[in-house]
Amino acid sequence: MAPQRVSPSRPRLLKRGSGLLVALLALSCSKTPVSPNVASWRALPGHVESFRDPGFRGGRQCWVYLPPSYQWSSDRYPVLYATDGEAVFDGSGEIHANRICEDLIRQGEIRPIIIVAIDNASPGQRFWELAPWFDGEYYFQGGGGRQFLQAIRDTLKPSIDRHFRTLTDPANTAITGVSLGGEFAAYAGFAHPETFGNVAAFSPSYWLDRDHIAVFADTMNRVHPLPLVIRRFYGQELGLAARLQAGPSLVVELRHSRLTFAPEDGRPFHHFAILVPGDRFAAAHAWLGGRAPLLSRADGETRFDFAFWDAEACYVHDPVGNIVELIAHHGLGEAPAGGAPFGPDELLEVSEVGLVNDDGPALARALAGVGVVVWDGSPEDGLAFAGERARTVIIAPRGRGWLPTGRPAEMHRVAVTVRGLPAAEVSVPGTPHRVTTIP
Repeated sequence: MAPQRVSPSRPRLLKRGSGLLVALLALSCSKTPVSPNVASWRALPGHVESFRDPGFRGGRQCWVYLPPSYQWSSDRYPVLYATDGEAVFDGSGEIHANRICEDLIRQGEIRPIIIVAIDNASPGQRFWELAPWFDGEYYFQGGGGRQFLQAIRDTLKPSIDRHFRTLTDPANTAITGVSLGGEFAAYAGFAHPETFGNVAAFSPSYWLDRDHIAVFADTMNRVHPLPLVIRRFYGQELGLAARLQAGPSLVVELRHSRLTFAPEDGRPFHHFAILVPGDRFAAAHAWLGGRAPLLSRADGETRFDFAFWDAEACYVHDPVGNIVELIAHHGLGEAPAGGAPFGPDELLEVSEVGLVNDDGPALARALAGVGVVVWDGSPEDGLAFAGERARTVIIAPRGRGWLPTGRPAEMHRVAVTVRGLPAAEVSVPGTPHRVTTIP
């Protein structure tokens, strides 16, 4: 049974509220379109027609906008796919995408395009169909988005390409939506960039399943090489100033120092500690535990007492597996807090960073050459600490277990800058590490 085309009739549409839905295939528009409430709004030479393919969701109702030149030219056109099709065109719809396109085409702002608007199955099925993942926090439904996208890609798009003069490549294929439809459009772009080369996600519901779109984007390698989840963890969960910079890298600002993350092949992880005020460990422990699961000893204890340093610490994993420690050295960094809640401004500076190696004595000698001298432990015995109390480079042998889980240490590239020493730099032999000292 062939798809049905009924032309050129104006569709009867159901009223749905939403925002501007026009994605113009990466072509910007700078002029305001003529308002539908103005008497001079012109009749349209282009038109909207009904389209159904029995193989697409049981013959789901779709509407196809054809631009003015379609009737008299032999040109092929870019295509924009839009969800919530009831709201896209004239009738009871509120977006009037066809009229916006007409104005922009006349003004020379965009090239003519075809728009395919896909109706929802029913009001009760919209969430299921547009949500790529089940939402177990607010609505307790969803998860049909993958199958819906597959149907658009594998059934609807080929049918549209057969029955209309389209440009079929990803550079000329876009998808758009509003709210949950915006989330769906972003998902489509991440999942199938070989099909949908342009995406317009308006007010997308990125909150769905605790921002799972960020995790999905990372797994698909469709975003900045630094995972979105690590930027979200340090910038939003911990509330630190976190910015992307060229390189590419992510810079996270502490009060007196900074952490910089750069992408690396494989699944590297590191251990580092952040100093908190010496008299604020209890508050820091509770604060961190409210933002990430605290790592524990075998007995379940999440507070670690280092009496030999007069210090206490707690640990979490960040989203990419780094072992992040908050450590309080009693008597250091203390200031009257007045009972105020703990906050990110009390994350003072990098207190420890691990340099994993295969030759501890050689690493200790290289560090000593730039003034970073072992002050505790013994590199000959495998574990040593260089620098000074609370500002320490950990000389850790490959394979030694990191506290608190015992995860074997791996050697991955680390660059450390130490302030307060004469300017010098050393690339540590036999490792990818570099240590720089500055006045």
